[in-house]
Amino acid sequence: MVSPLTIDELNDAPRRIREIIDTVPDDHLDLLPETDEAGRLAAQYIAAGALGPSMRPDGVHIAAATLARVDHLVSWNFKHMVKPWRISIINAVNRRHGHAHLDIRTPGDFKDDE
Repeated sequence: MVSPLTIDELNDAPRRIREIIDTVPDDHLDLLPETDEAGRLAAQYIAAGALGPSMRPDGVHIAAATLARVDHLVSWNFKHMVKPWRISIINAVNRRHGHAHLDIRTPGDFKDDE
């Protein structure tokens, strides 16, 4: 699953990073919708202090993954997303609203060194 935000951000990434998504067959990619519900949940993340107001696009990205019941959100965004304290607040908001836990990780967490 991939969000429109991811696609937009990949446009500015180095070529070697952009090419990673090209290795995934189109029929294995699902585009996460950016819904009004995702916008409302992102606003809750901001209100709870997990994200600042300028990070709303990241909040919508996280909310879309939450609403789609994604198991793991994998991100290189170490500044805004992959911070344990942010993840804790995000998941507290998710619990409060009846949503499942979202595991936010780095790509390195899924690298097979063998």
